[in-house]
Amino acid sequence: MTDSFYFDNTGGVVTLRCRALDSAGFGRHCFTTRIGGISTGHLAYTNLSFSREDKNTVYENYRRVFDAVGIKPTAVLSNQQHTDIVAQVTEPESSENFTPVETADAGTGLRFFVSRTAADGLVTDRSGICLVTFVADCVPIIIADPVRRAAACVHSGWRSTALGIGDAAVRKMQACFGSRPEDLIAAVGPCIGPCCYEVGSDVYDAFAARSELMRGFFAPAHGGKYMLDMGAANRFVLISAGLRPENIHVSGQCTCHNSELYYSHRATKGKRGNMAAMIQI
Repeated sequence: MTDSFYFDNTGGVVTLRCRALDSAGFGRHCFTTRIGGISTGHLAYTNLSFSREDKNTVYENYRRVFDAVGIKPTAVLSNQQHTDIVAQVTEPESSENFTPVETADAGTGLRFFVSRTAADGLVTDRSGICLVTFVADCVPIIIADPVRRAAACVHSGWRSTALGIGDAAVRKMQACFGSRPEDLIAAVGPCIGPCCYEVGSDVYDAFAARSELMRGFFAPAHGGKYMLDMGAANRFVLISAGLRPENIHVSGQCTCHNSELYYSHRATKGKRGNMAAMIQI
């Protein structure tokens, strides 16, 4: 793990944070781990997907994470379908673009909304709204604009990476908030690493179709397969979008290689929960 990141353990909830986001005034952010929640079995312990188990259990997991990070009271969840679609979040309770997630309140006042349509990325400049995207090997990206006080949260699987969702998020921030790419700070969280991510020629061809330079993120493996460096590929996409290289921080943590700390779809053959990247202005 690079020096740009550190683990925080508050109340038994372990999250990964980025020092650059803290320094820029975006302390209410994190990449979650498996540690600290109440889920059991193959979902143990901090599953944050409402579609994988009893919603009240997931609600309690969120409550613990939010308490640890200082997030409250409204969260907007992505509707991930491996696209390059990025949605703007303003007032989810009065927008036709978002629908409430029904949970037991338990007296905390937390409210959850989910995008009605496909959205693998979310952007906002509103305070008090937590943006949430989900991962379990895919690449989580948090982008912050300390000048315009705006933020983005992105899920980037291989399809979204090949489509350049990091670039799409930057362009969305430019269009919605007047953000300048050179002002932006990005944190690329834990994802499956080049040590574990074996892919086929279809993935190689999709990346090469975006840019010949993206061939450089593949290393030949046996049987015509390749080992893909997703963290580096997303860093490249962000640099291509205009971010300064020194403002892009990549954790370097492999979720598959560290599946006791992180959920990994590949390591568990799909028997897993979901972690989240989240940020609140």
